[in-house]
Amino acid sequence: MNQPMDDAFADRLRLHLRGMLEARQSLAKSLCPTEAAREIAVELKLEWRELMRPIRHVACELVDQGAMEVIQHGVPVSLRDARGPVKFRLKQRR
Repeated sequence: MNQPMDDAFADRLRLHLRGMLEARQSLAKSLCPTEAAREIAVELKLEWRELMRPIRHVACELVDQGAMEVIQHGVPVSLRDARGPVKFRLKQRR
């Protein structure tokens, strides 16, 4: 994301994203970024495509904090470097 995001908006996205991931944790499922954007957009009354960049920004922060990981074909990858479809999941404890 090129410009800073409003802290309150980022906090709200972070809360939604973590809640969605935690709800899926018991199912050991991942979350597609577009699926997250669509669900959050409904609640925030926004167009889901507008949320894609902010969600990726918040996801990068959560990855940096060790709270979640980004996977591609089941393997953890860097969201900043990944090309193509990715999914989010809570960090797997090893």
